[in-house]
Amino acid sequence: MVASDEQLDFFSLSWVQDMLHPNWEMLCDEQGNYLLNVPIDKKMGFSYRLQPFFIRAFSIPKNTEEKWEEVISYLKKSASYLQLNISLHDPALTDATGIYQQLDLTKGMQELRASYSTNTKRILKKLPSDFSFCEITDVSAFISFFKEQKGEELSGFTKAVWDRLTNLLLEAQKRGMLKIQTVQSNGEFMAAAVFISFKGTYFFLKGTATANGKKAGAMYALL
Repeated sequence: MVASDEQLDFFSLSWVQDMLHPNWEMLCDEQGNYLLNVPIDKKMGFSYRLQPFFIRAFSIPKNTEEKWEEVISYLKKSASYLQLNISLHDPALTDATGIYQQLDLTKGMQELRASYSTNTKRILKKLPSDFSFCEITDVSAFISFFKEQKGEELSGFTKAVWDRLTNLLLEAQKRGMLKIQTVQSNGEFMAAAVFISFKGTYFFLKGTATANGKKAGAMYALL
């Protein structure tokens, strides 16, 4: 179903969801058609539905939006607390909107580069000549680098959360979906990022740069 529905993405896959949250509830309509998978949990007798780490938003199949009022009504009745990100094509269906970046890569590189901001163009012109771009396969090396640069800033990142991220990357790598891209200078990591490829889209999952890498524009160069 995920493979055949153009609106369902990588994070709709059952093995991905199972890795990122232990308990799920599948919502279906009266005819048994799939509407949405919802992460469920309970604490001190209160049920809640929270967005799991690493899933930006839940995608829904085409047939779900026409039944959205029913879905919302059910979700509100099913939990004491509800905070979920749902990717909807019709903005009129929600009163809260999030923002993320999506780049259409079907355009030519000249056209894409022409749309860069003045600041981006300035940074890219000044990139150090010793920058090298490398693709690596060592998931643990990326996790260690990411922890070192960002670990203290990420509230709620317990050992279990780090384990989930590691397991997700390892499994995506086994399935040929993972790319770990780095920028290095004299053999030292300046920046690193992980991308997941699925159905013609690259998802930029996580990435960061060292203090020196940030000054030198390493993430600009990598992206």
